Amino acid sequence: MGEIKIRSLTIADRDWLSDLIKKLVAELGSKDILKLMVSDNDAEPKKKDEPEQTEPADKKYALLVIEIIKMMIDVIGGDIREWFCSLIGKTVEEFKGLPIDTELVIIEQLVAVEESNRFFSRALALSSKIKGFANGLKGRNPQ
Repeated sequence: MGEIKIRSLTIADRDWLSDLIKKLVAELGSKDILKLMVSDNDAEPKKKDEPEQTEPADKKYALLVIEIIKMMIDVIGGDIREWFCSLIGKTVEEFKGLPIDTELVIIEQLVAVEESNRFFSRALALSSKIKGFANGLKGRNPQ
């Protein structure tokens, strides 16, 4: 059996992941996942005894997304499996015959993909800017 390797990520993958997140939120009946996605941890003041962040911000955002993917596996495993099959070019039946650590291998590769790290970092930064802009508009008095 050959080595498991994910293909290059595309806009379709971003759409697929967005749909998976929406489904996860619906299944959990909570918007806490979405709050994680748009929160700006860098805006929070650091505590005195809090260790200095050693990971680049890009990697931090990708790891947040990976945590969400792990939750998806637990809650909507069949749906995430379809996406993983797409990433490695396998059918669901073929995927079921792969080694037990295949999902972990795929997650590790997703973390390592530089494009996904940059994408999630930029998406979260843009979300924070939009949120700040919207909050600024709320504070203005209509003329």
